[in-house]
Amino acid sequence: SPFRPLNEQTKARFLQQLKESTFVFFTGGDQNRVMDVLQDKSLLQALKDRYKSGILFSGTSAGTAIMSQIMITGEGDFTVLDGSKVETKDGIGLLPQIIVDQHFIKRSRQNRLLGLVLKNPNLLGVGIDEDTALFVKDNRFGEVLGDSQIMIFDAKNEAIKVFVIKKGDRFDLRKRKKINGK
Repeated sequence: SPFRPLNEQTKARFLQQLKESTFVFFTGGDQNRVMDVLQDKSLLQALKDRYKSGILFSGTSAGTAIMSQIMITGEGDFTVLDGSKVETKDGIGLLPQIIVDQHFIKRSRQNRLLGLVLKNPNLLGVGIDEDTALFVKDNRFGEVLGDSQIMIFDAKNEAIKVFVIKKGDRFDLRKRKKINGK
């Protein structure tokens, strides 16, 4: 992946590679650094266009965090359930109906995601644990892959719903419910 600042040659090479790609993978590291590169609106739009064309996007750790519109930076006060204490920035926005958090169960990140969902009840909070993935199809249907679990917080109504889904479980992100069967 490119590093900022991009010159015209490295930007053109990246855009050509993206155009020819059949799969996009974002590594771990620092999600803020990735989004610094994507301050270039033409790069960001090119990624969104490739996603809309149907190619597979994936990420691990920081590469997962950038997928939602509201991206958790990793900074803030996580000792309270207060979304205003969680630092966020704009992510890529490929999954606009959810806020994604990573290393979720292993690193006890429930407070920061639940605080953000309480602050943004129109969005689902999706906490993805280590060695686990949520495979999303049609920007709606998610299936859990991997060895651990995913927690989903729904604060759309007055009561908070918490879903714990495991390998093979499916979830409808639009209807906000588990799906029975494969």
